[in-house]
Amino acid sequence: MQLIPQYLVKERSYTSDTGVIQIELPKNEQISMIMVEIDATVSSTLDTQNSILHCVSKIEVLLDGSGVAYSMTPESGSYQALLTAGHVPPHSLGDLQYFQDTIRIPIYFGRYPGDPDYLLDTARYSNCVLQIPYVLDTTDFDTTTLDATVYYLRPLEKVSPRGFIRARTISEISRSAATGFITVDVPTGLPWRSVFFRCYDWDKHIYEDVTDVKFEIDDGRLRLFDGRTEELYTLEKLHFGGDYPGNVLESQAGQGDAMATYMGAARNFAMTKSGALPDIFGTVSKRGQRVVLALHDDDGNNQATNQNFYFQPTGSAYMGGLILAHFADEPFPAPKHSDAVIEYTAGNNDFVLETNLVEVVEGVL
Repeated sequence: MQLIPQYLVKERSYTSDTGVIQIELPKNEQISMIMVEIDATVSSTLDTQNSILHCVSKIEVLLDGSGVAYSMTPESGSYQALLTAGHVPPHSLGDLQYFQDTIRIPIYFGRYPGDPDYLLDTARYSNCVLQIPYVLDTTDFDTTTLDATVYYLRPLEKVSPRGFIRARTISEISRSAATGFITVDVPTGLPWRSVFFRCYDWDKHIYEDVTDVKFEIDDGRLRLFDGRTEELYTLEKLHFGGDYPGNVLESQAGQGDAMATYMGAARNFAMTKSGALPDIFGTVSKRGQRVVLALHDDDGNNQATNQNFYFQPTGSAYMGGLILAHFADEPFPAPKHSDAVIEYTAGNNDFVLETNLVEVVEGVL
């Protein structure tokens, strides 16, 4: 299916550092994908741990006021885009002063990019709205510098879609340090395409925060998964064919600085110096979604000053996401089942846990 891009807004500036970006989608249109691009200018207070991702609480597409066609945090939305397209979204993340820190979240309404059978047909609804609440961190970013560019991809010629694919976060929990269980009920009203979770803890591995996961259907008569979280790392690598590259990061950091990798399990790092000094780059430690840097001169001495460089992690569990179930060929017939429950076994740490569901909407929601 041939797709063509159409702008909704182009480099629109928002003078308030707190607000909601609200954009009406065109009527009588067929939308295969919406690209949401949001950027802001990095301040002089360099922060190697945060990015524009943390300034957007969620991205939503709402139908007729209350119907949810899409609702996710940028991090979970990034992982959903990876599941759909097979590669990470093209974010441009960096902590250099004056750098345009940019997220680009593709919202897919098909099983894969360009799916002719599943896309959002706005003619079936009275109104469709894209809604993005944000709070710009004016310590990390210059005030009043948030911009948005949004465009969508539509078929060159009208098609006859069966429905659309809906992706949403069904549970978001901030866990205080305590061992125990976290139970999440999974809706069974629509067929499932994917179920995945995202765990965020700056300096802990996912399997330290969530040690085991049990995913039961019909009061335990069917178990889609019951095992250690470490097994999900292996299964994810098999799904994607091994480790995969994350986003390239542009940074200014020094010896011993901790940097966000935006990977739940970063294993290798490619680093390129920006400048003339001969330097040796390495890692002191890597744990959770951060890596501690080792920067030396060509004689092996610690660098006394911060250095500019490009940094690319390779690994798995992008944005801290892991797949619990994925039904690529045929959706799982959830409406035929009475209940579905995920039980997470929690370690004694503080972390954020998001459970996400991707469903198949036949016809109108």
